[in-house]
Amino acid sequence: MPLVIPTLIGEPIELFPPQHERTALKKYFQNPETRVIDDYILFHSFVNFCSIIMPITKDFQVVALRHFRHGSNQVMIELPGGTGQENETPTQAVIRELKEETGYQAQAVTLLHQNLIFFEPQTLNSTFYAFVAEGCTIADEEVKRNDDNEYCEPMVVPLNQWKAMVRNGEVVDAKSIVVTHLALCERALAP
Repeated sequence: MPLVIPTLIGEPIELFPPQHERTALKKYFQNPETRVIDDYILFHSFVNFCSIIMPITKDFQVVALRHFRHGSNQVMIELPGGTGQENETPTQAVIRELKEETGYQAQAVTLLHQNLIFFEPQTLNSTFYAFVAEGCTIADEEVKRNDDNEYCEPMVVPLNQWKAMVRNGEVVDAKSIVVTHLALCERALAP
C-alpha cells in the first residue's frame, strides 16, 4: 500500500507575534483518502539554519558547554553552535560560534552530513548542520557574549569521558548526541 501524504489546506495561521526569531503556527492538513481535515500546532523558526560542532583539541579533549536552556529549565551539557547570520555560510557560522561561545579556534573544520538535519520534524521546522573541529586551541581566554539571553560556560572533557557522558545519559541534548555519533563514525576519532 502506498504512503498516504496529507495535503496542506490554506495558509498557516500565526498564533502569536514572533519573538526571538520564532513563532507558533496552526496548519490544516487533509487526508486525501478520508477527506478528514486535522489541525496541527507547529513551532516555526525564521532562522535559515543552525550549525552544531564537536570541537576536539590536539590532545583529544572535547570542548563543550554548560548551557541553561529555557525549554527544559535546566543546565544542559551540549556542544557549541548557533544560528547563521546574514550572508554567512554554515561553516563560517560554526567557526564564529565556536570562538564566541568557547574562546577556541579550530585547525580544521569538517562537515559531517551533507543534508540539513531536523531537530524534531513533527512539530518544528528547525534544522542544523553537523560539524567536527579538530586541532582546537584556545584563542581567547575571555569569552564574550553577544546575546543577553545566553547563559553558558565552556568546559573541556577528555574524549573518552565525553563518550561515557553521552552513553550514560549525562548528555541529554539530542543535537549533541547526534553530532557526537556522526563525528565518531565519520572521523574515527580516538585518543
